[in-house]
Amino acid sequence: MNLLKKTCLLAGIAAVALIDVAVYASYHYYYKAASEPALSKKVTLLGAALRTFPCNDRANYELGKAYFERGRQDFPDPSAAKTDLEAAVRYLGRSLDINPSYPYGHLYLGQALLHLGSLASVDEPVLLAEFRYAVALAGEDSQVFNEAGRVFLSRWADLSPEDRDFTRGVVRKALLRKDQEKFETLLNIWELNVKDYSFMDEVLPSDSQVYRQYAEFLGKRSLSLEERIRYLSRAEALNFSRARSEHQAVIASLAPFPSQEALGQLANTLRLLRGIRFYQTLRGIQLFSSGEYAELLGSVLVDLAKARLALGAKLGEVRDYLDEYLTLENRPAKVEELEAYLRKRGVLSGELEDNLEDFDRLALGLWARYKQAKYRQVADFGRKLGDALLVVPESKKPAYVRVLQLVGDSCDKIDSVYSARDYFQRALLEDPENLGTLLRIRRICDRLNEPAEVAKTDTALKRILTPGQKDFRDLRLRKSERSAYSLILDGRAVSMELSFVPEGTSAAPLVSVFFNDCVAWEGYLTESPLILSLATRPGKNVLQVRPVNGDVSFVRMKYWPDLENSIESSSRRPE
Repeated sequence: MNLLKKTCLLAGIAAVALIDVAVYASYHYYYKAASEPALSKKVTLLGAALRTFPCNDRANYELGKAYFERGRQDFPDPSAAKTDLEAAVRYLGRSLDINPSYPYGHLYLGQALLHLGSLASVDEPVLLAEFRYAVALAGEDSQVFNEAGRVFLSRWADLSPEDRDFTRGVVRKALLRKDQEKFETLLNIWELNVKDYSFMDEVLPSDSQVYRQYAEFLGKRSLSLEERIRYLSRAEALNFSRARSEHQAVIASLAPFPSQEALGQLANTLRLLRGIRFYQTLRGIQLFSSGEYAELLGSVLVDLAKARLALGAKLGEVRDYLDEYLTLENRPAKVEELEAYLRKRGVLSGELEDNLEDFDRLALGLWARYKQAKYRQVADFGRKLGDALLVVPESKKPAYVRVLQLVGDSCDKIDSVYSARDYFQRALLEDPENLGTLLRIRRICDRLNEPAEVAKTDTALKRILTPGQKDFRDLRLRKSERSAYSLILDGRAVSMELSFVPEGTSAAPLVSVFFNDCVAWEGYLTESPLILSLATRPGKNVLQVRPVNGDVSFVRMKYWPDLENSIESSSRRPE
């Protein structure tokens, strides 16, 4: 009896040892196969792993994958491909018999059945079931969702209502990862098999990047313009909401001393606002108002200027922010608050006369007073300025001209028209081709009924303003590329005629036209020329044209004063 027990014990130990040896040998081959790039050698090594230990689920899985990959490569040879794909199904099935909870086992088994289905008869419900299992076990794995979404979308017409609901859920999860390449693939399959815009309404995550990519896809494929504009509008509304939230979040970190991180957050908020093109105006809706936009933009600009000043920046480094803010801000109390802050920081002096040695500071101080409607103060200062002996360096002449313009504007506001003209004439002596000064002089001379002076000023303006017609000689504009053209204009509303010729005959060209960074028009060119009514700003204006779905030739641009439509703007970015 003791001998029998000993014999059994020794046999058990030997069996365990043999199993350990088999497992070790199997995993030795398995790990060796993992680093083998050649599929044929990988198959051989994994086959050896399974001969030593057939219950190695990882070896079964990897061997099934290897046969699947080789079967895809063998597709030009249907017989070899069929043999490899059948082997893939067999070994992947065995791996799932051992470990049925591995999502990628189900995913690759489903893919193997999918490819095998083009060469032999495959049970469709079994195929789809494998992808369902993979999705159920995948957790948050976007690759599984993408693959399953592709398969179910490609069978949309034959799916039951339950399977369509499943497909919506899978695609929704796949899109949460915001992988642009995989999203593009899903969009292609959607276009071929679904092409139902309500489907995209149900699955797209609320994300501006996703919305923009979808809108770009619609444009490039010449699909619904209405849907494209709707999603571009929604993307901009999301960015506006995000900019507002980010600005509110960073305000608390600006006092007493802002960090570089806070400065970066403000710069990012400004970038979001700059990217808004006001597509909502093309739909005649208001997801956010131009007033809300202007107020937020102004707050971000002034906070950026204050933050940089607190970190040691000089006036010249923040002047652009302050200039743009003062252009936007029409509330005297807010401007007074900014002026008090700048005095406290030492950027401005308490009295205007104290800034005479720095025309940049003086111009800023005068503009702040002007925006507070303190016109008489600025005009009175102008008289003191006339009595002072000033030496204006060449580098400071633009700021000095700005000072004279502000004094003249203030005189005009209090109906001291002749004094206004004198200051504008002095400014013109300093810079004879200053567009702002010439426009002011023309306005004053027209008001004083001096036609000869008006004609003289018009002649000077004609030398500066962009001619009313420009021929581009069939300049080819490439698909998706934005071409920009600068125009110097006098600030009056214009009618603009744009002539294009399509390059190719497959579809009507979809063209976006932007003016001063706002969308002015977007549509399919069914006829040319295109005529737009546009508001302009005095000085530099920028026209941008972007073909969306194909190349076009830009033939000609013409403009003329739009006397009937003194519109604010075809776009709604505040000036």
